[in-house]
Amino acid sequence: MGDGLDASDNWAESAGRIDVERWRGGRLPESTRVVQFTGALSDRQHKKLARWFSTHPGATLRAYGNYRGGITDLEFLRFYPDLVSFEVDTMHGGTPDVRGLRHLSSGVRHLGLGIPTGEEGEETLARLGSLTSLALQSHTHLPESLGGLASLTELYIEGPTRNLETLRELTNLEQLTLRSVTVPNLEPLVGLTKLRSLAIKLGGTRDLAAIGDLKALTYLELWMIRGLTDVSFLSRLASLEALHLQSLRRVTELPSFAPLTHLTKVWLENMRGLTDVSPVAEAPHIERLALIDFAHLQAEVVTPFAGHPTLRDAALGFGSDRKNTRARQIVGLPDFDLW
Repeated sequence: MGDGLDASDNWAESAGRIDVERWRGGRLPESTRVVQFTGALSDRQHKKLARWFSTHPGATLRAYGNYRGGITDLEFLRFYPDLVSFEVDTMHGGTPDVRGLRHLSSGVRHLGLGIPTGEEGEETLARLGSLTSLALQSHTHLPESLGGLASLTELYIEGPTRNLETLRELTNLEQLTLRSVTVPNLEPLVGLTKLRSLAIKLGGTRDLAAIGDLKALTYLELWMIRGLTDVSFLSRLASLEALHLQSLRRVTELPSFAPLTHLTKVWLENMRGLTDVSPVAEAPHIERLALIDFAHLQAEVVTPFAGHPTLRDAALGFGSDRKNTRARQIVGLPDFDLW
């Protein structure tokens, strides 16, 4: 790979991401949102990239993979004094020296730390008071300085984190994703009065009752949570507009959705424990319904949705063309493209 960032380099583009090892397109497209690299770049390349970032302040710089072990530290950040978005994750062959995080300016708005960062991570978060978006992976304990990020509105945490107490202080948080996180309960979230979007994926947190106290919640996603059986708290989410439940095999019943007067979208997928979906039909203003991978049930299970006054779209997957056709006939609506 040469030193220039032009048509002679080997870059690749995918959904607004440019990969430094594969791209052969000359000047970076204006649609570029993330510039990423998986191997060490020369100082000359970093300087050239830095000039591009100076005119595209909303873009993200991402270091990932490190499959050849060439990224030994983060000192390259010294070339990016005005960077506002940075991610480092999925490092193979050992964690690089992260002391280079000190080069990040106090104006950084988005930060992704997908590797253990220890004291350096604590110190970095303590001085990045402008952060609005943060992703943390591979952190057994959440940094204590996380609680001081008053501007934070979006947070992604991927386990093995087992304590969420620090989240109590993030009172401006609006979006939260917990992936592969197992904690006794979600009580630390109760005071997050501005939380609008919550996604819990994997992990084994079985007591989710505290979700019912999140009065501002408009979107909830629960996916493949080991051992979860009780989702009765759903009936208390009066502000909920969209619900996604997937692969919760031990959930055998749903509460009435009648109190959910703002709910318009419901996606249920691979819910093998359910034999009755009629509580969903009690949502007074549901507009879009998806029942995906329900091969264990007969098409007649959708009968409660027939003639629903607000339902306008339904995606129905019962494992065979015959059952799918029958389900659509019962509901009286054509199938729609999955949203």
